[in-house]
Amino acid sequence: MAKAKKISQFIYNDESLLTLLKKITNGRDIIQPSVTQSVTDFLTLQNIFAVKDSIQQMFTCNAWEESLLSKQRLGMDVKDIVFDLQFWYSCGRILKVSEPLIRVLHIAESGERPPMGYIFDAFEKAKQDIILAFENQESDYFPYLEVINHLREEFHSPLHSAACYLNPSVFYSSRFSITNVVQKGLLDCIETLEPDLTAQDNITKHKSFYEDAIGDFSRPMALRGRESLSPATWWSMYASDYPDLQRFAVRILSQTCSMTTFRRRSYANQCIYLSKNRIEHSRSNDLSFVHHNLHLQQRQTVAADNKGLVDGEYDQISISDYDAGDWIDDPGMVEAEGFNLLDVPPDGSFAVIDKVVSASVINAVNDG
Repeated sequence: MAKAKKISQFIYNDESLLTLLKKITNGRDIIQPSVTQSVTDFLTLQNIFAVKDSIQQMFTCNAWEESLLSKQRLGMDVKDIVFDLQFWYSCGRILKVSEPLIRVLHIAESGERPPMGYIFDAFEKAKQDIILAFENQESDYFPYLEVINHLREEFHSPLHSAACYLNPSVFYSSRFSITNVVQKGLLDCIETLEPDLTAQDNITKHKSFYEDAIGDFSRPMALRGRESLSPATWWSMYASDYPDLQRFAVRILSQTCSMTTFRRRSYANQCIYLSKNRIEHSRSNDLSFVHHNLHLQQRQTVAADNKGLVDGEYDQISISDYDAGDWIDDPGMVEAEGFNLLDVPPDGSFAVIDKVVSASVINAVNDG
């Protein structure tokens, strides 16, 4: 990652190089700002890897050979990186892991549809995609799955697995199976969210009609709506014969969730830490909860009005006002003859906001 940033810094701090790259890549930009620095790192690395041939072409063309940069230590060091096979090999390994995980972030953050019913299944898909990317070689993919499973254990909620079960687009797919985690998550939610014992019994009894697609669940409109409708809307329309189960499903599937917790920082949240009164502290906690959920609801509404999908590709959860970080920092540039661009700062300034995920993935690459 540090070497990739050196390439980017070198190009983005010289107008002639940036113009040359844009010409070779038909105007493509390799910097991809996003909602967190970690995602910015992985998306930008993905872009650099995608234009590998163009970057190598740039460092062998006549314009480069005739430039002053090609004669200086700075330029020669960057050229060495560009033609380093081990560097590109490591980039490929990182992207095998990061691309499936970024798709999970897209589902959680894009706002195109309520994410609660999709998060659990998205993680399972990501794990399978990583296994396939490493051609089922356990020694290759196992270090990465260890990181993912550790995070899953830390952040998993029964709501996620219950919502996965109640999402018709997931539940009725041929690859879905009711695992122990899904079953226990569903039962935990029934016991926790529904205090009425009669309603609990009705939910457990009537869920078999959903599992077997009986009654209104089997209507042609219901079959078509499994994919086209949001899960909560689908339950509101086709589960009226089972009101307790319907209310339970809609309640879970309507929950908001986000994976970028920094968005929670707000005035309402600051009040919690400013107040030393126990009652006021509790009240501020409630206000923060409401404020955060209203914010997520607003984001989903805006995203629904501005579709993020273009030509079948997923929106890369980009955000226009986020800083590109150290991908465009000035490395000292042309006049610093003899400056070694490969020197890594001793203060560890390459750390990122989400360093638990990114550092673990990169370390796993190095160990492998």
